[in-house]
Amino acid sequence: MINKIRKRFIVYTMIVVSLILSMVMFLFFLGTKSPINYDRTILLVVIIIALVFAGSLLLSKIAIKPIGESWKRQLDFTADASHELRTPLAVIQSNLEIVLENEDETVKDQEKWLENIRVETERMGKLVEDLLTLSRADTKEQTLALQDIPLAIIVNGRVEALEALARKKHIQIHTKIDDTLLMKGDVARISQLFTILIENAINYMGRPGEIRIMAKKNGKHIEISVSDNGEGIPKDEVEKVFLRFYRVDKARTRNQGGSGLGLPIAKWIVEAHGGKITLNSVYGSGTEVKIFFFSN
Repeated sequence: MINKIRKRFIVYTMIVVSLILSMVMFLFFLGTKSPINYDRTILLVVIIIALVFAGSLLLSKIAIKPIGESWKRQLDFTADASHELRTPLAVIQSNLEIVLENEDETVKDQEKWLENIRVETERMGKLVEDLLTLSRADTKEQTLALQDIPLAIIVNGRVEALEALARKKHIQIHTKIDDTLLMKGDVARISQLFTILIENAINYMGRPGEIRIMAKKNGKHIEISVSDNGEGIPKDEVEKVFLRFYRVDKARTRNQGGSGLGLPIAKWIVEAHGGKITLNSVYGSGTEVKIFFFSN
């Protein structure tokens, strides 16, 4: 596909330049009868055509490069999405086959298989929702409903919603946010952002511990920190965590329902609000995610 576009670019450029040269030559021949001038003109035209071809080839590579990169990302995204959807579909199908084979058993007797189907259906639904979010973000279809947001209310609401999950894993969550701290943003997306960051910290801490969420005004910025004292991430993995479908511990993440789309979505939300997000981690000591937003 990309090669076809490159070839068309070169051909169209050559055609346009050739037409221009033809007009120039026609006008020139009308004004001169000298054989020497004629030979020089032919030589000049050949040189110009060669230079135009070389220039067209170079320009095509430059022009096509971002298209090629975008095309490759799209192909990788499609392949990864297909791979991720294949697993829950296979689980659902295999469990349904077991249910159909045990036609004499009651619903209660087959509760295990039906529960597996329910869990995988929810997981697939979440994956599809995340895929749609990123797809719309890529095509600039996502719009933000901006308004003044009290960060303390948003964060505390997300902490309360996830507190039961944290307690189950013997994890405590502490927040330190000024009640008067406001930012301009989309309530739904900022809530989604903190849900992703807190869930990640809970699910991948790997041991009992603490999560600390702090937000403060620092000059013209709002600085937010979500940190934990868990197992952390290996140094060579840190720079890859914002890549789509990338998972540090693939086996553990799959068992916990992760798809590797949480942090890429978090990154999009932050950048859509004009902010910046970074992640630092020390393997064995913990992880810290920092976010910077412009304040009101």
